[in-house]
Amino acid sequence: MHNYAIEIDNVCHSYGKSPQATTFRLPQWHVEKGDKVFLHGNSGSGKSTLLNLLSGVLAPQSGNIKLLGNNTTALSNAKRDLFRAQHIGVVFQTFNLIPYLSVKGNIELAVHFAKGSTKGAKADVTQRMLSLLDTLKLSADILERPVKQLSIGQQQRVAIVRALINTPEILLVDEPTSALDASARDAFMEELMSTATATQTTMIFVSHDQALSAFFSNHTDIQAIATLSNGAQGGA
Repeated sequence: MHNYAIEIDNVCHSYGKSPQATTFRLPQWHVEKGDKVFLHGNSGSGKSTLLNLLSGVLAPQSGNIKLLGNNTTALSNAKRDLFRAQHIGVVFQTFNLIPYLSVKGNIELAVHFAKGSTKGAKADVTQRMLSLLDTLKLSADILERPVKQLSIGQQQRVAIVRALINTPEILLVDEPTSALDASARDAFMEELMSTATATQTTMIFVSHDQALSAFFSNHTDIQAIATLSNGAQGGA
């Protein structure tokens, strides 16, 4: 019996209603719980569209997306947002940190949006925050610093801590290493993979950088499972 974290069935999403609208189609795709998937493809092939559908930022016009056994396409926008906050961690290519807030403030926002679902009391949240900082080789004294004062590498690690603070079952990672040189990239990947493995998190890692495939046993070319058609160049 399969234990799926992600189940996609006949999903279709169109950008706009004109005959020339860009249309994303994915007939079927399953990901086992705990699996780590390296999802690659050319620019414009639909990688980011798929992540947005999985995270609930986009809702498909047809088909079903089941995450952890829940049909998220049947949820209202508010319930889908809450499900994302409680069960899905997202690491954006541009990190999406709020520059004038402290590191601690940015991380605590994720807890707030999950409506306090993080395990236990405030002290437990703080302890988990410190543990994740340590795992990702960040000093605890960084918590009170505004993120605009951090290096790109430090911001990446803070984004990972924020994504993992609610102990998500699914982690979606979108091109997080584009600003790093090869040495920093490899060190970051080792820390990310170690953390995701320790927490038994299902991870979908999107990148066009084939060098990163060495960190994964499951490689999926998005063009083998989905199509993005009608001539538009965006949506990657």
